[in-house]
Amino acid sequence: MEYIEGNKDFSNGPTIITYEDLKYCSVHFVAIKKLLELDNQLNEKITCILKNGPIISSAVGFQLRNALNQSPNYLQTLLSKKFLKICCLGGGPASDIVAIVTALESMSKQKGIQLDFRITVVDSDKNWKNTCITVLSRLEQFHKKTWKINFIQADVSEIKSYPPQLHEAIQEADIVTMVMLLSKSNGSINKETAIGGILKPQSMLFLLDTSWMEIRPQFYVYPVEIDGFQLIYEELCDFTAIDIIAYKKAQLKYEKYFGDVRSNICLNAFVRVWLKDLEKGENTDTLLPRFQVNLEKCNPLQSSLSMDWFEEWKIAQIEEKMNAGWHPKCINLFTKWHKNFRRKLSNELIKQKEVVERTSAELLHKNRLKICTSKTTDEVWKKYLVEKEKFATTKRISYIFVNFCNNLKIK
Repeated sequence: MEYIEGNKDFSNGPTIITYEDLKYCSVHFVAIKKLLELDNQLNEKITCILKNGPIISSAVGFQLRNALNQSPNYLQTLLSKKFLKICCLGGGPASDIVAIVTALESMSKQKGIQLDFRITVVDSDKNWKNTCITVLSRLEQFHKKTWKINFIQADVSEIKSYPPQLHEAIQEADIVTMVMLLSKSNGSINKETAIGGILKPQSMLFLLDTSWMEIRPQFYVYPVEIDGFQLIYEELCDFTAIDIIAYKKAQLKYEKYFGDVRSNICLNAFVRVWLKDLEKGENTDTLLPRFQVNLEKCNPLQSSLSMDWFEEWKIAQIEEKMNAGWHPKCINLFTKWHKNFRRKLSNELIKQKEVVERTSAELLHKNRLKICTSKTTDEVWKKYLVEKEKFATTKRISYIFVNFCNNLKIK
């Protein structure tokens, strides 16, 4: 897969999601090849990029688009900047920066705007420096312009001991990201409030991690209140995956060069996005970001579990099995079993989605009317979280099952 540049017209071709996921796979692929030329072995950091880089970029890019589409005025604010400054806390390979730059460049080009970025990546391990610069330099924005990238070695968990250059980088940033910091620290950090105090007005704090409700459920029930910030977007738990068309195109090339080292191409994502000193309009309902219906990155009911998808798969399977010498009755039993199992998954998804929507409506009603005790609210919230996680897990099972049927190696 070659590096992809420029914008595309998606009206009669791949969707923007497919295109951007292709780019994420391509950027990380080219970066890993370059790193192997320099190191000549799959060291720990290269393996980390190979296994996690594309899915982190895919999740961040999609969720950032969701958040900005629900805050069009803030998107205009970002696009009006002479320089867009992004600070990545605990960044490692900076896969989140790959996504943010790609998504914002795509949005800006649609409006005829050329963006210019300045990046600061912060990590306690100084050995990430060359790696993250190599990854980011695969983007046109930083190709032969690595002076736009600054790396600071610092422990982001020790806020009181931040060096002056880190404090300044956060203070000047338009977007500060905290991606996979919670899972790295086993849920022990709660730095949003302290870091939020450093940010300048009209800046964004973007938090994304894997969903691990069983470790710290109260973190999900109650949003972190950051003085002077407004929560504009939240996704407590939703299954997200690399677009299957993009993955199919990338898989063969990855296997050819890197062997059977499988990438993580899906996860259950938890996201919160805040804006600092955002002027509140007529709608000041702080619950809305928690219950708004967000776009889904992966919706099996409209894709892999749909009848159109199944019929296309069935035709291909019949031809393949006939050529392999299968008896027609065996082929019929094989396709019938798959059809029934897909129907079972579809019914389960529909039921779970209805439960999530009912519980969401119950929570919204109780909170607005203040008709329940704190204990009752906690119980409903926990039920809501459990159902959200069940729904996401069933989507994951559907995704893996269908793609296994298509002979794709999924982890």
